[in-house]
Amino acid sequence: QIVLSNNLDDEYLVEYDPNSGILLTDRTKSGLVDFNEKFLLNPQQKIAIGQRESLSFQLVLDASSIEIFINNGEFVITNQIFPREDFNSFEIKQLNGIEINNFNIKPVKSRL
Repeated sequence: QIVLSNNLDDEYLVEYDPNSGILLTDRTKSGLVDFNEKFLLNPQQKIAIGQRESLSFQLVLDASSIEIFINNGEFVITNQIFPREDFNSFEIKQLNGIEINNFNIKPVKSRL
């Protein structure tokens, strides 16, 4: 489980269940969500990626979207999000038996 959050308690969740092989994203609490009744019709996305011994994740976050590349693009999820302030916390939860290799955070320079 990966949680991106900020000081206003906005939160975006990415979760993988190795038993079911389902990857879930949840933008229910990701910030501004009540501006349109259709925005939260599908706040969660589920993708069946199968049971995997190992996964690689690349998350690309900008001001109003997040893209998640799993296993170098084998699976890709894009969500539109509107946090009330920048996410400033990255947390990995439920680490029982999980090994993390090659963890990096890289800022992307603005071209504006």
